[in-house]
Amino acid sequence: MPRGRAGAARRRYESYGRSSAGKIADLIAFLVPFLLLSGLALGGGGYDLFARHLTGILAWVLVAVLLLGPWPDRIRPGRSLFLVGGLLLSLSLLSAISSIWSSSVSSSLAEFERGIGYLGIFTASYLTMRTPKQREWFARGIGAGLAVIVLLALGDRLIPGSNRDLE
Repeated sequence: MPRGRAGAARRRYESYGRSSAGKIADLIAFLVPFLLLSGLALGGGGYDLFARHLTGILAWVLVAVLLLGPWPDRIRPGRSLFLVGGLLLSLSLLSAISSIWSSSVSSSLAEFERGIGYLGIFTASYLTMRTPKQREWFARGIGAGLAVIVLLALGDRLIPGSNRDLE
């Protein structure tokens, strides 16, 4: 990796020669974590069932678009996706099966839904990070999403009267 001002200038102008499909892929790699993190934070932090359901559905819709869309370079899932995805799926299935002996069937099925949502988020994240440049934009999206969450939490604490629930 180049160091100093020359390296930073070179990296800044690298994107001018890239195709529009590469730039769109970078934008998608940025928006996926940013929108998922910000949306979950604004939707009650992921504790609200509706926000979790909506996030899981959107993640799986994105997976379908990424796998079935007419992209110039075909997306092929790798071995690590199947390994980690299989572990997440088995944990989700164990949660679903545990509803047989559970005293609260609805809680067990809610955990199954949470696991399937996590699997969708993981799969969408994996499919958007194919190149090192996209992984860099994905990390920037995580940072921007976390910055939004921190700023919202800080504003909630510093603005008087914004947390009426505590009264």
